[in-house]
Amino acid sequence: MIDLELLKDSVMMLLCISNLLGMMGFYIPFVFLKDLAHSHGIEPADSRYLVPIIGVTNTVGRVFFGWLADRGYVSALAINNFSLLACGVLTLAAPLLPTFPLQVAYAALFGFIISAYICLTSIVLSDLLGLEKLTNSFGLLVVARGIASLAGSPFAGLVYDITQSYSAAFYFAGFVIVVSGLISCAIPLIHKWKRSHGDNEGKA
Repeated sequence: MIDLELLKDSVMMLLCISNLLGMMGFYIPFVFLKDLAHSHGIEPADSRYLVPIIGVTNTVGRVFFGWLADRGYVSALAINNFSLLACGVLTLAAPLLPTFPLQVAYAALFGFIISAYICLTSIVLSDLLGLEKLTNSFGLLVVARGIASLAGSPFAGLVYDITQSYSAAFYFAGFVIVVSGLISCAIPLIHKWKRSHGDNEGKA
């Protein structure tokens, strides 16, 4: 049973909002990248490779970022935030990449970097909320991600129907991913303030 009381924790609430937005944009490149390539005049025989490239580099990225987080040089949350901000900017730039090699570069970078956002979730949660809250916090985050996953791609499809432009769908995806990253960047400050506030109350 998921404990909704955990949502009263400001860090958990920010994580849920960040993930709600991030996951709204996450699947849009998977669904619409081939169509974006077609709109640039890239042949279907070439564009069919773009999504598999995301998948392959995503697999490699999960191994790399898992290894990097395990080394402890950089916090898992910092890697997560970099992943969101970088992929948001990349996705905003995707409509401006009119050739197949540039689209391949986007697909490879997006797949590789966004992998950190997925594979480090449990580490981020345990670092911020403690191992004892991992099960509940992970459950809440999965709910937020699930809702966003169901809404993101259909909404991008609606954006296309209104604008008749796949570029607009990518601008939407990039925007929400960047906002997700910016919200997540505020979490270390809130977490530090909470710990400091708790220490002061303990001393009092």
